Amino acid sequence: MIGMDKEQAISLCEDLLRNEEEVSEVTYLYLFWNMKQNYETKTFEWLLANATLLASLQEQAAANEIFIDMLKKMNSYQDAVKLMKDPEEVREFNRYTNVVPLFS
Repeated sequence: MIGMDKEQAISLCEDLLRNEEEVSEVTYLYLFWNMKQNYETKTFEWLLANATLLASLQEQAAANEIFIDMLKKMNSYQDAVKLMKDPEEVREFNRYTNVVPLFS
């Protein structure tokens, strides 16, 4: 297993932001929103922790590959919101994306 620290995760995110055609529109919005928050969100910490945990459970997996895979699987607004465990971050993301949820 290859571990990954926050700086490595940020570097991967910045690479994906530069190559936006590699990710869905919602992933791009999620990454850009996190960048504007200086990657100091609970959801970013949760994503990094989960990628590291999954890598530790899978013998040959690298955390950076799992991290990118988790981001690339995000295809809808709901996928992004599922990553957010803090209701305030969901509200902030909604304001940023101008999404008005039909229900909360």
